Amino acid sequence: FFKDPFKRLIISLYDKTIFQIILKKANKIIILSKSLLSNRLTKFKNKIVIIPNAINIDSIVLPISKEEARRILGIPNNSKIILFVGQLIERKGVKYLIKAYKRVKDEHGDCCLVIIGDGILKNQLEEICIKEHIKDVHFTGWLSEGRKIKYYSIADLFVLPTLKDVWGLVINEAMCCGLPVISTKAAGCAVDMIIPGENGFIVNAANVEQLYLAMKNIIVDDELTSEMGARSLEIIK
Repeated sequence: FFKDPFKRLIISLYDKTIFQIILKKANKIIILSKSLLSNRLTKFKNKIVIIPNAINIDSIVLPISKEEARRILGIPNNSKIILFVGQLIERKGVKYLIKAYKRVKDEHGDCCLVIIGDGILKNQLEEICIKEHIKDVHFTGWLSEGRKIKYYSIADLFVLPTLKDVWGLVINEAMCCGLPVISTKAAGCAVDMIIPGENGFIVNAANVEQLYLAMKNIIVDDELTSEMGARSLEIIK
């Protein structure tokens, strides 16, 4: 859509005219995240109210222990689990996660990557893993909420490598399950939910090197993993 010069011109004209009139007449302007604050909103800052997306924390119930969940899902207790949940489409940036995971896996063999979700890129992503001999990548496809929660319950780290997300509710879900979280700056929730170095890290979108370093820093340090997970729970509550 935005590649079309004519449509970009129309959007620009709308922003500078009709949209500005709407903002001037509004009593309050509600935005989801600090990341949505922009120059065009600066002069209306006294009207702005930030109301983040949220989930019902009580709905996230971990019914069994991590050990039992791992046994049911067939994942060894000594394997560190990196988790992604979302659509397998270009915008989610999963290929960058897979490339970063390969580097972590090559250096630290006792880890695996679980990818929950479906989409038009599923076959292509599976082929990348086969061609590049990337081991222990599990594509689960779509899962029911109950089964998805089991994977959250056994994971050690959650990663959202998105190229663009207005928010990213999967970060909320992961934090409710006591996980350290890594997200790109392209997720609207990142600046509101993640305190770098405390409950996770924020990296640039499509940056394999930064993803790799952030994942490695957490995965190799059990104490840090535990501390960050506990901090996620504190923040989300």
